[in-house]
Amino acid sequence: MKRFSILLLTILVALSLGLAACQPAAPEVVPTEAPAVVTEAPVVTEAPATEAPAAGPVLTVAGAVDQELALTDADLHAMEVVKLTAEHPKKGPTDYEGVRLSEVLAKAGVKAGASKLVFTASDGYTSEVPYADVKACADCLVAFDGSDLIMVMPGMPSNTWAKMVVKIEVVGGAVEAPAAEIALKITGAVASEQAWTDAEVKAMKTLDVEATNSKGVKETYTGVLITDLLALAQPNADATTVVFVADDGFTAEISLEELNACVNCILSFRSKGGFSSVLPDFPGSLQVKGVVDIQVK
Repeated sequence: MKRFSILLLTILVALSLGLAACQPAAPEVVPTEAPAVVTEAPVVTEAPATEAPAAGPVLTVAGAVDQELALTDADLHAMEVVKLTAEHPKKGPTDYEGVRLSEVLAKAGVKAGASKLVFTASDGYTSEVPYADVKACADCLVAFDGSDLIMVMPGMPSNTWAKMVVKIEVVGGAVEAPAAEIALKITGAVASEQAWTDAEVKAMKTLDVEATNSKGVKETYTGVLITDLLALAQPNADATTVVFVADDGFTAEISLEELNACVNCILSFRSKGGFSSVLPDFPGSLQVKGVVDIQVK
């Protein structure tokens, strides 16, 4: 009996082990990573580039001109910029930088018969100057004063030295002067040929000069400096000679260098009309009566 009990126990243990081996293994739990969250960087779109607004005109020239101008600061600086010292009516000698008024007016093309210029400031102030005075002024400037423009008018009243100028108006010139009225011309190798009536020349700045006449007697002559006239015409850089041409065809020649160095060489006013060259200390052949043309070569 005892042996039977041991045998039965042995069978039961073996059976238990066999059943345990037949049970499926529990699945292995593999830890899973949390899904990665991918975030895209926001797309930054640049605002379209905007061009800087074009600079507007700082000076207009209108009235009796061939072409009205609307000049920007860049337009003015593209011209020949000069520096000079001028005698201000109140401030005395003052340094200025700008462009010659004659160059601005030449660019517009002033009509024959113009009588005056009117300067208008940004605050509405206006001042006037006779055009004949302006034509005779080689050193009149449209000068730069920070962002403003001022008129530099040597030898003229303080009211013509206008500040904050935004407009130059040329008055008159509705009808061109007939060619027959032209009394004096500057032609040839110049930037701007000139033509004046007798009255226009006589309205320019004058100078009294003492010289010996053809009879050997000293006499005082009144007229316009020849260098002032040439400055308005602006001889070319390679010009070397000036020829005075008389109404009877007579000519006399002088070097431009000598003439530019002469501070008292004038075209004098003749009593019966017209002009004569008066060049003190130069040969008598250069004292030409009835000058109608100054040719630059």
